[in-house]
Amino acid sequence: MTTVLGWVVAALAAGALAVVVSIVRAGAPLAAPPGPAARLALYLTTNVAESTQGSPRPELRPAEHAVSPDAALAATRAVAAALGWAEVEVDSGPDRGATVRAVAITGWLRFRDDVEVRIVPLGSEGVQVLVRSRSRVGRGDLGANAGRVATFQRALAEQLARR
Repeated sequence: MTTVLGWVVAALAAGALAVVVSIVRAGAPLAAPPGPAARLALYLTTNVAESTQGSPRPELRPAEHAVSPDAALAATRAVAAALGWAEVEVDSGPDRGATVRAVAITGWLRFRDDVEVRIVPLGSEGVQVLVRSRSRVGRGDLGANAGRVATFQRALAEQLARR
C-alpha cells in the first residue's frame, strides 16, 4: 500500500512540475502580480488573454506608442511574421486605425490559436495597441496566450524603437 501511495504522490508531483514548466516555457510571468496562486488558477481555467485598461496583470495592459497608425501597422505585420504567425486579414482605414487577425500555431501539439491586434489612433499622441489571443481548443492554456500577448508587445516596442 505504501508503494502505491508513493507512486501516486510521485505522479502528482511530476504532473504539477510539468504544468509549471509549461507555463514558464510559454513566457507567462508566473511570479508577477497578482501572484503565483492567482495566475496558476487563471492559466488552468482560461484560454484567452487580452490587453485591457486596468488589467491586474501588467503584461496585459494596452501599450501606447508615439508613432503613426501606418508605422504601427507596418511594425505589427513585421513582428507577426517574425513570430511565425499566419496573417489572415488586415482591416484598416485612415481614421479608424487597423486590425490584424492572425493564427499562431503552438509548438508541440500544433494547436491553432487566434490572435487579433487592434491599432487605435490617439490623434497626435500616436497609437494604442490592444492584443487578444485565444486558444481554439481547451479550457486552460497554461499561460500560452498571456505569454504570446506579452511577447508580441515586447517585440513590437523593440521594432518601433528601431525605426
